[in-house]
Amino acid sequence: MQRLRCDHAHLPAYLYRAQYHDSNTTLDANGLSAATQTFDEHDIEELRQSVVDHFTWSNRSATPYISLFSDRRHAENWAVKMGVDSILLVVDTTLLGDVDVFRLSTLLEELAATIPEAASQHITGAYLCLRSIPHRAITPIAFDRRCSRPGPRDIADPKLLARIKQN
Repeated sequence: MQRLRCDHAHLPAYLYRAQYHDSNTTLDANGLSAATQTFDEHDIEELRQSVVDHFTWSNRSATPYISLFSDRRHAENWAVKMGVDSILLVVDTTLLGDVDVFRLSTLLEELAATIPEAASQHITGAYLCLRSIPHRAITPIAFDRRCSRPGPRDIADPKLLARIKQN
């Protein structure tokens, strides 16, 4: 599994997450958390299946991954699709610390895995963080819910920002 991890020096400076009400990923004052489910990271079949399960939307079982996107507009569109309770988060990758990050396209290639066609739109710019993202790396940002042009506003919601950043 070590060989599949992204070197943080090669990550985009920022990644984006659409956080929504029905997500298996929780957001609180500690940051983002996925399931604490354990798996044998040396068992390639188990690792492959966990990635496929994460992108199989009919599967509501929690997975140990948090999805992030390198394309902000893609994340905005996803947030709009997920409903009015969704929020857009920007993740500063320089503040991830020792979080394990994987590029979806690399995982699929190296594990010879295939995700459902409905999720294929995510292959190019998706990243998966294993288990958690610390609050220091996360900033909620306002965006145009119509996801229309000329583009989103980069204005953090002060109340939400204070709630997430509190210790």
